[in-house]
Amino acid sequence: MKLTEVIKLRGNTNPNTDAFMRDYHDATTTGPDRTRFYGTVNLTVYPFNGKIRLSNIVSVGDKSKGAGTQALNFLKDLADRHDVSIVGTAKAYSQSDEHIQDSSRLRQWYTKHGMTDTGGDDTDGFDMKYNPRRQSTNEAR
Repeated sequence: MKLTEVIKLRGNTNPNTDAFMRDYHDATTTGPDRTRFYGTVNLTVYPFNGKIRLSNIVSVGDKSKGAGTQALNFLKDLADRHDVSIVGTAKAYSQSDEHIQDSSRLRQWYTKHGMTDTGGDDTDGFDMKYNPRRQSTNEAR
């Protein structure tokens, strides 16, 4: 199935998400289980309801080296370039000492990097949103 067919099936109503997803696929690599990688960070994003849904962001390389932040900044740059919001849930699932294990701490990481907490709790996770910054015509080129 082609990427554009998947986007249509998921109810995409924002044509900017098509361009976002093309750039995302061009800048990331496919992992062994068909997930996408930006460097050493496993990412799962997809268009949903006119926004980009960030479902997963997990560093699989050396921890505390900023790879997760670089990957999130990459997604935010794409969002800014294509004028599309990113939404997701800050819910910590990992039990590994190498990852954030507390949803409140994960929420703090997202807010530190420019996402807004739009509700939720420790049990179900915190709804997060990134609103794209408007770029001037010269910056977008």
